[in-house]
Amino acid sequence: MLPKNLRNIYSIDTLRVFAILAVICIHTEPFCPEKMINPTIIDKYLYCLINGTARFAVPYFFIVSGYFFAISSRSYASPLVRWRILAVRIGLAYIFWVTLYSVIPQKHVREFGLIYALTEHLNVTLTFLITKPIQFLVSGNRTPLWFLSSLIISSGLVVLLISIRKSNYIIPIGVMLYIIGLFGQGYAYLFSLSAIMPNTREGPFFGTLLFALGWDSAKNQKISLRVALLYVIVGFLIQFVEIILLKVACNAPIEDYYFGTIPLCFGLLHAALARPTFGSSTFLPSLGQLTLGVYGVHLFVARILNKIGDLTGRGAVWQICFPLAVYLISSIIALGGSKIANLKRFFC
Repeated sequence: MLPKNLRNIYSIDTLRVFAILAVICIHTEPFCPEKMINPTIIDKYLYCLINGTARFAVPYFFIVSGYFFAISSRSYASPLVRWRILAVRIGLAYIFWVTLYSVIPQKHVREFGLIYALTEHLNVTLTFLITKPIQFLVSGNRTPLWFLSSLIISSGLVVLLISIRKSNYIIPIGVMLYIIGLFGQGYAYLFSLSAIMPNTREGPFFGTLLFALGWDSAKNQKISLRVALLYVIVGFLIQFVEIILLKVACNAPIEDYYFGTIPLCFGLLHAALARPTFGSSTFLPSLGQLTLGVYGVHLFVARILNKIGDLTGRGAVWQICFPLAVYLISSIIALGGSKIANLKRFFC
């Protein structure tokens, strides 16, 4: 999703590889005891460690998007003009992936045949669209698509405040939305709000602050690598303390965002900016440019490969190889899609 003239910041693309692999780990759930035949206590802790660590991924995408949006906006008459281009591009990608997930059946093919499975799947999608149109537009019809719509909404809110000369309110409004968002996530269980609070993962609740921090980072002086890594370490520790305390206090599941997520992702962005050539001698930056395609297609791949897990016993080797195989195959598909002129925009 980076502007072409900015893709020489190799460190950004390198970290995007780890971020998208983290997204895949969240969705494939390696070492999840409920998905293993004979899980051990070590598997339980490994699952929590991997799942908790991986939560930096989408927030990282938000903050990096804000940074590059600010840089690229300098070449346009106004941020609003740049945002329209962003909204069209991301909106088309959203429509493309929603359409694919709508027409490709996910189950019942073997039992009832392709025609029945396709008809049933389309019926479910259309019912969702008709009965809950706003939720459909915000979250899409598959788990990862919510990020694309949330990026449009969050960036749009930031640009709106800039356009009406209220940029001083961006961070305060972002903080307010973020705190509200937390009470729709893990903190909802602490205050017995889980039954009444909506899912705040989608929309402007978390993306606005992170996008704004990325935007602000493009205008202010960069921080040193040492300070950036300190942000990362402190943010990581705070996030895990939150996860553990919420689990102990109210048995809250591991959610997408915490207070510690903010310094963690802020530090990752500035660490990358402090060492822009990080990864330049490897193939990782090239893989990082395929992140959009991998993000879109990996659930298809995961569903297909997951059937093989039943044949392996789902032991430790499978738990390690499954997410890596999903990433590898998804990258190959994304690379193929990026070579097709009319589809390139949806894959890189």
